[in-house]
Formats: sequence, C-alpha cells, structure tokens
Amino acid sequence: MVNGRRFVSSNVPSVFGQSGGLQVDFNVIPIAMVDRIETIPVRGAPIYGSDAIAGTVNVILKDDFEGFNLSGQYGLTTDKGDGEQWQIQGVWGGNFADGRGNVVTSIEFNRQDGVRGGTRDFFSKGEAFFDEQPDFADVDGDGDLDDVNTILRDQQVQIISLGGIISPGPTVIPSFGIGSFGGEFLQFEDGTGNIIPFTPGAAINGSAFFAAGGDGVDLFDLVDQIQSPLDRIVGSSIASYKLTDNITAFSEMLFANTNAVELSNQAGFQTFAFGGDSGALEFSSDHPFLNSQARGELARVGADTFYVNRFNFDFLDEGRQRLESSLWRVVAGLRGDFKAGERTFQWEASSVFGESDIETSGVSIIDQNFVNALDAISVTEGDLQSLIDAGVADDRAGAIAELEALSGTKSAGVGDIICRNVLEFARGDIDPPISGNGLVDTDLPGIEGCAPVNLFGAGQVSPEALAFITGNSVTNSDIKQRVFNVNLSGDVFELPAGWAGFSAGYENRQETGVFNPGFLAASNLNRSSPANRTAGTFTTNEVFLEGYIPVISADMNIPFLRSFSLEGAARVVDNSLAGTDTTYTFGGQLGFTEDLQIRGNFTQAIRAPSLTELFTPDTLSFSFASDPCDSRFLDEGPDPATRQANCAAAGLPTDFTSDIVNASRQGINAGNADLRNEVAESYTIGAIFTPRWVPGFSLTVDYVNVQIEDRITSLTLTQIMQSCFDSTDFPNVGTCDQFERDATGQVVDFRSGFNNAASSEFQAVVFDANYSFDISQALGTLSDSWGGGDKGELGFRVNGIRRIQNDFSVVGEEPNEVIGSFSDPKWSATFDTTYTYGPFRAFWRIVYQDKTLLDPQGDNFFQNEAGEFVSTTGARFINNLTVSYDFLEKFTAQVTVDNILDRNVSRIEQADGAFGSSELLGRFVTFSFSARF
Repeated sequence: MVNGRRFVSSNVPSVFGQSGGLQVDFNVIPIAMVDRIETIPVRGAPIYGSDAIAGTVNVILKDDFEGFNLSGQYGLTTDKGDGEQWQIQGVWGGNFADGRGNVVTSIEFNRQDGVRGGTRDFFSKGEAFFDEQPDFADVDGDGDLDDVNTILRDQQVQIISLGGIISPGPTVIPSFGIGSFGGEFLQFEDGTGNIIPFTPGAAINGSAFFAAGGDGVDLFDLVDQIQSPLDRIVGSSIASYKLTDNITAFSEMLFANTNAVELSNQAGFQTFAFGGDSGALEFSSDHPFLNSQARGELARVGADTFYVNRFNFDFLDEGRQRLESSLWRVVAGLRGDFKAGERTFQWEASSVFGESDIETSGVSIIDQNFVNALDAISVTEGDLQSLIDAGVADDRAGAIAELEALSGTKSAGVGDIICRNVLEFARGDIDPPISGNGLVDTDLPGIEGCAPVNLFGAGQVSPEALAFITGNSVTNSDIKQRVFNVNLSGDVFELPAGWAGFSAGYENRQETGVFNPGFLAASNLNRSSPANRTAGTFTTNEVFLEGYIPVISADMNIPFLRSFSLEGAARVVDNSLAGTDTTYTFGGQLGFTEDLQIRGNFTQAIRAPSLTELFTPDTLSFSFASDPCDSRFLDEGPDPATRQANCAAAGLPTDFTSDIVNASRQGINAGNADLRNEVAESYTIGAIFTPRWVPGFSLTVDYVNVQIEDRITSLTLTQIMQSCFDSTDFPNVGTCDQFERDATGQVVDFRSGFNNAASSEFQAVVFDANYSFDISQALGTLSDSWGGGDKGELGFRVNGIRRIQNDFSVVGEEPNEVIGSFSDPKWSATFDTTYTYGPFRAFWRIVYQDKTLLDPQGDNFFQNEAGEFVSTTGARFINNLTVSYDFLEKFTAQVTVDNILDRNVSRIEQADGAFGSSELLGRFVTFSFSARF
C-alpha cells in the first residue's frame, strides 16, 4: 500500500518465474519521498482487502513539503572494488494560491554494476558441497551402518565441457568410465579446435551428471551472480489543493523505468541427458571444420564418427537475459470533513490507475537453422560442375556466385565451407529432408544466409553463423490495475471513556494481465516450450466496516484498570472468479497501569488468486512421476489402504507398472481459472511494557499464530496423482481430472500448475525492546561530578523473532518442517546501538541469526572435513556501522560500512548454502551526502 491505497503489481502472468500473489516492487517507490512506513501485522486484510494474510505494509509519502533537498551516494566493496552503486535524488516542493495548494516533486536515479559469483574465491575455487555416502558409519549406535553426508570439493558437471567432450557414442559419464576411447577421454580445446585429454573427476554418490573435480563445467561458477547490473529512474509528484475550507482535491503521479541484466544463465546444452534438439551431436571424422591435429587424434583412436556433448555457453551470450520494466501510477481524488451536531466526519473518494509492463529478451537457438548450419561441407570442383550441369550456372564463376548469393559465408569457392542445403537448394533440390549430426528436420528449413557452425571448441562460432543460428527471443508481460474507493469515518456516540468511531466504505478493483510470448516462443522455432498469448482479468466489489469502542479510560479511576478498548473490522469481497468471502478481525487492548498493557486479536483473512496463478499461459511440459498406483508406490502415502482401494477402483492391478516412472510424458503446465481464495485464521496476543521507573525503556512481545487452508501451490505431476489417489473423496477431487490414462492404465496426458492443494501453520514470538538515555544524567546518578555537561545520548534496540513452527503440507504429504534451516532460523534479531552528540551520530547494527540445522527433520548425518560429525553451522553475525555529521545546518555527510568485519563463510556453511549476500559481496562501504534548502 502507498498512502493507504493499492499499488500496481510487478508480478506478471508469465511462464518465467511463476510466483503467486500481487507482489509490489518497492524499489520503484521514491526513497526521498518516504515520510514513514506503517506495518500492520496479521489483521490488515479486513482493513485493506485481500492478500494481507501475514500483514500490511503502508508507505506514507510526503504530501506537504516546502524547500529543496538534494542527496547522492556512492558505494563499492572494499576488497574487490566492485559492485559499484550510485544514487542521486532530489525533492522540491512549495505552496501556491496563498497556501491553499502544495506540490511535491521528486526525481531519483540509481545505477549498480553487476557482480558474478565466480569473482569470489570461496564461491568458485574448490567450493565445498555435501555428498551422501551410503552405509558409511554407525552414527546413532543402533548397530546398523548409516548414510553420512561428507564434504567434497569442486563440483563439476562431468557430462559436458565448454569446448565439447568427444565420445564414440552419445552417452558420456566419465566417472563411470562411459564414453571413452579405450579408457581415454577426449575433449576439444577452447579456441583452437585441437583435441586434448579430458580428466574425469571423482564419482559422486547417486549422481551421474556431477563429479568432484576433473575437467567438466563448473556450472554454478559460470551462471551464478551476486548482483545484477541495473539502471533505474523514478519520478513522482504529489499535489493537493483546498477547493473549500472542507474539501481538498489531491493527486499522485509516479513513473519508473528499470533496465537490468541477468549476467549469465544456463543457456543451452548438447547432451545425451536431454535428447532431441538438445541431444549429443554426431559428426564424421572427415568433417571440414576438423583441423589436422584433431583428424590425427581421431585416426589414432580409430574413430570414423564421434559424438560431442557440450555447453553452448559461448554462442548464446552466456545465457544473458535482459529486462526492461516500465511502471506508471496515477491517483486522483477528493477528501473532506463535515460536522453533524457534535460529531465530526471525514470522507474520501479516490481512483487509482496503474500499469506495469515488463519486457524480457535473450539469445535463443533457432532450431531449424541450427540443423542446417551443422550439416557443413567443403566445396569441391564436382559441386560447382553439378550446378553447371543442372543449368543453374553457365560457368565456374557463375556457380560460385550462385552459392555466395544463398550462403551466409563471404566466400563459396573450392575448399570453402558452406551449408550442404545451400548447394542442394541451388541445384534445384528445394525441399530436401535435412538430417545430420544426430538431428533431423523434415520441414523446409531456412536456407538463405545459412552459415556453417563450428562447435569444435569454445569460441569457434563465426559471426555469420551466430547471426544465422540464433535470434533474440522477446516476451512482454503487462498488468493493469484500476481501483475506485469511497469511505466515510467519524464519531458515532460518546461513552464515558470517549467517542466510539467507525469507518465504512466501498471499493471496486479490476486487475488485468496479459502475456505475449513473442514470435520465437509462440512459433516454436526455438528450444523454449511453445507458449500462447494469454490474457485475463478479474474484478472485485468490496464493502467494509471498521469500529473502535473505548470502554475504560484513565480518568474513570477504576482500580487496577487504566484503559480498555475494543476494535474490529469486516470486509465482504466478491471476486468475479474466486467467489465471495468475508474477512474480519476483532481484538482489544487492556491497560492495567501506565506500565503494562495487554493486546490481542483474532483475524480471518483471505488471499485471492493472483493473475499469475489464474492466467499463466498453456505451455508444453515433460514430466516423470512416481505413480501412486505403480506397485513400487502402492504401499506408501498417508493411508496406504485408501491409496490401494482407489487404485483398484480405477481398474489398476496390484502388480501394475507405470511407464511414467522412468519415461517422461508430454503435458501442459498452465494457470488455473478455477482457483478459490486462500483462507487464513490467525490470532495474536501480546504485551506492551513501559515501566515508569526506567525512563526511556519500552518492550513489546507478541505471540503470532497463522493457519492457512486451501493454499495455492504449483503441484508436480507426482503431487497431483497423490492428491487424487490418497483422497477419501476419490474420484471427485479436482486433481483426478488433471491427468489421463489410456486403456492399459498408462498416463498419456496431464495438466500441471496451480491448485488449492496445500495448508500451512506458522507460530512465532516477536519482540522489540528499546532503551535510550542521556549520558550525563545517567552518569550523574552514579556521581555528581560525572553528571555535568553534554555528553550526548545513547540508545539501544533489540528487535527479533523466535520461530516456533512453519509447516507447509501439500495434500497427501507429511508436513515439511523447516524451522532451523538457514531461511527459517529459530532465532533471528537485530541489535542496534545509537550514539548522538549534537550534529554527530553513530549507529552500529548487529544482525544475528541462530545456527543453521543441516537437516531440520533430523533424519540425516553430516561430517566435516576433519571427520567430525556435525549437525549445525555456527551462529551468524553481520556487523554494520553508520557515521554521520550535520554541518552548517543544511548539509549531512555520512559513511556506512556494511559487513564491517568482512565475515567469512565456513566450509560447513558453504556446503549447506548457509550464507547470504553480505558474505558474497564482502565488506561494502557507502558514502552519502545531502543538502537541504
């Protein structure tokens, strides 16, 4: 929420990065305009609408400002000097029309450099990872050998290399000894095309694709990034004008444009593991792109043909994805007040219009062209003569000209390498089935401009071939939001403790999403699953009522009761797709003394399905599944008897073998327009402690419990089938309609995607303690001689959470306990210390995170590199320091050092992935300067 009103989402209905909800990109909210941020935990849904199950964040912007503020900052890492970040922002505002109106305008520009994961030694050189060793040791003392996860180093994808692994057959698994020439593994050398030895790594248990060490591809080193390069500009304006003493017109306008780049991603592969167009490539040993050294090596090992498994990182722009996001938002409305007797009422009518448009682009292989470019030949005199004999050319020069006119290469004379289909097309064979290198294309492929591609070693693809075999795949996603809101609030009646108040209103909201996959993706010319243009919309009509009743006040002089108040809210939401639901909250606050207050509330909230969950376009998908009716899984599930009975009712025998367990099937992944609202019941109870005998001290503690049913989650095919066959209402549950079997029981089609098929429960205790004092006064209580003069103020704050439970369960599965993991530690907190002395201010923050459990379920054992059994990492402390100084009453200079102690990551933390961006970036220093006029 911004100024209490909805903000258009940036989570678009796309097949890329499906995540539920209507998340808002807070980065587009201008920092210089922020006045304050309000947080309403748990009970925000009845007040602000659906999607506020966990809480509501309301950003309040400056709307009455005079003057001009200019600020800027620059930051970088101290160790590497990278990750540079720049920001400059200005705010200016003033009154007009004798103070009846005010306009505030801001402009902000941000830029940051990208940082690759491979630039950090601990992340890229011999990084640690866990490998499970079966029957390794008797750890628990029960007399049986247990599986133990031990640390290995330097994880490599061993079935590919950057230049290409060479093998006699399509399959190559070096650590298993598969794919060698008489025990000798070979690969193409990057940049030269020579054939050199390939060193296998050590086998990893349970993995054919990965090895420890060796000459494979350090995939995560290549594709992981710490920070994306980014440019963002944000402009905003807020205006108000008093039409009368009681009526004010107001408006808000915001525009943001963001350009970002994902530095690298997995790009494409040619490997037996994927097959099809991404499969291993077969070549003849007399291929024209082979140099003399490579031909000699192939002859030495007796290879007439060979296969290549490679990572296409070199000619697919390293998998870069570019993103441009444009967002605009306009608010207009009227607000005012009036009196009715002794009562004062406030009213407001507003409209919000917003749009978020995101375009992504990246280099993609055009498969038909790729097939043609692989099938290369060296032009011979006989080829030229065949064109003359076919009447295409009158002489040798004319034949060369014909080939050069079609070919993407600069020369097509004798000895030059061209695409075979160029020759055949020029000769009159206009529709030859193209086959070669293990790939087949029976469609009429693109011919004009075909340039042969050399995949023998990284970096060998010519610019002409690159232009022919790749294209820029562009997708566009768009969200539009329109909100109308009217509300009235004021006093209802007076009680001994004060006036009872209310707020009531109506809101109409429309959300529209459109996904355009672009030409390449829609036409199925590249390797992405083909997608169609998808559009959808939903509308909500909502009425709401809020109330506040003061029951007891301090001036009533009731013994042991200083205050007592009740509050509640209710909202009826009619969603055009998800139906009608009511959300409500009620609670109160009880004060026994000035020092202690108790508070609590109960809330029923909803989250409506988002555009992404409803309208993600239909996309081809391939999936394996652990079919519950397969004899290998028939005795599993929450209640095996229920599963067995349902499978029998479906006509499947107890010895049934399902092919989809080992052979993938084609289906559809898509959104689900039949989704229902998620429903949450939550309650909180807490206390506020402000002891008079400790001035400057306050403590709040709250217990929070949130239970959500009908949670929307994206189900795998296995989960869909389990939900069906483990149900006591079989076959009437919706998931039973999401897959199809043939007459023999084999799965032949499926539809995966979002379903109301999960539940969760979260419990935690949150706390916030503050204590600040004047140093001179504090010292004066110890000795009169210490209490003189101004020594500044000192403040301490501890804000934290103790997580008790965070279970997530998909229908048919046991709850997944995550408390104690790195992302859900038992304890986490910030410890702040602030010292202020006149214009000087120092702020020290310690970010604390409890030790990470290597396995929150407690089912697995782990060993460090010293051979010691461990179950946790160490606790995590990140220290940040900010020092600022105000001078000449108009200027402020500030230095901030994040991760000032440059915390290192242990091998256990590295193997478990228990570290964050602070450790990845390292110590980061930021210099800031601001001026106020």
